[in-house]
Amino acid sequence: DISIQKSALQSDMIRLDGISVQQESIPEVSTPVNNYQAKDLEVNINPDNGAISSLKINRQDIPLSETGNGFLIRDVVSGSGYYAFEDDQTPLSCKLNLTITNEKNAIRLQGTLEDTSEQPRAMNLMYALPVDVLGGQWGDHVSQSRTIALPEDYHSWVQIGTGSNGQLSRYPYACVYNQDYGIALGIDMEKPCQWRFGYSSGAEMLYLSMDVALHPETLNFPSKAEFQIVLYPIDPEWGFRSATERY
Repeated sequence: DISIQKSALQSDMIRLDGISVQQESIPEVSTPVNNYQAKDLEVNINPDNGAISSLKINRQDIPLSETGNGFLIRDVVSGSGYYAFEDDQTPLSCKLNLTITNEKNAIRLQGTLEDTSEQPRAMNLMYALPVDVLGGQWGDHVSQSRTIALPEDYHSWVQIGTGSNGQLSRYPYACVYNQDYGIALGIDMEKPCQWRFGYSSGAEMLYLSMDVALHPETLNFPSKAEFQIVLYPIDPEWGFRSATERY
């Protein structure tokens, strides 16, 4: 006979991007900032690594979690932990080139991840938005949402058998919301990567995880991968439907 049981996490472990990690392994980052604004959204962001130091939606200050923030990197093959991009460093021999712009209805983060080792690499680039919405909602799709509680990793994925955990998000955007506000992340599907959205209640972050392959023999962009992300507010009354409409 076969039985399947859900194992309990150790007290110092959380679920993030479908794997168990230690909370202390998620680095926090420094916070030099520029101010960016879109309709109903104002954000102070570190222009070098995307870390957010303040967030306003409809002029309301949104509390941020003291957890991973901005772009984080890990080496899938070696099974490394997450590293932050700080002070012109190149964690895991990777360089982040980032441009942040104001759009009418969103903040756009676009850039390039570049390997400096000149070796074939399988990397996971994550964007972490540290918002605490415990008791709020994770939007699965237009007809379903789930109440966010500890210690879960919320996502809407399909199994495709490739990438760091074999999963791909059903949609190119995701949202969390409560009765006061809602926030969404979206990705440009024209930039090749395997992407996953989720909300880790243990880490208190909405995240976008991107699996990329960096190879020096790639003809048009050797050892590089481009990405483009949007951050935008949604109407919490309509949840995922609002995220879909505004995407």
